[in-house]
Amino acid sequence: MTLSLPALILLVHRAAAASQTGPVQIEIPATPPEEGQAIAFGVHETVDGPVFIDGCAPLEIERKTGGKWLTTAVKVCDSQVPATQLDGDLAFSIPGPASGSGAYRVILTWGTGCAPGFPLTTAICEQMGSVTSEPFVVAPKTK
Repeated sequence: MTLSLPALILLVHRAAAASQTGPVQIEIPATPPEEGQAIAFGVHETVDGPVFIDGCAPLEIERKTGGKWLTTAVKVCDSQVPATQLDGDLAFSIPGPASGSGAYRVILTWGTGCAPGFPLTTAICEQMGSVTSEPFVVAPKTK
């Protein structure tokens, strides 16, 4: 499978807890990353048939602040990047926060039965939804 996910793909798979619903599961880091370290995630297809995810920035990152989940910086993408069709498992790595230890989670939007070759936001899909990872902790950087 060819992917256009610059700087997001990591071929090392290290993960522990997974989200609970949808045709995909998100696995979070087994060991809490430190501030500034890359954070690795696993995405696993749990259904037969094609599942599509955003082809540019598939993971939305939220941080728990004051008891509420707030979206962190969002990657701006060309809106014409076609959705990526999952074929089993996929691993992502994203830059960790330079500062800002605390609780985080990621959200992945998915589509099934989508017309290939279109961005997920404009693809005609039979079903669309999102899954949210279990919360994970980014630890303060050790000196």
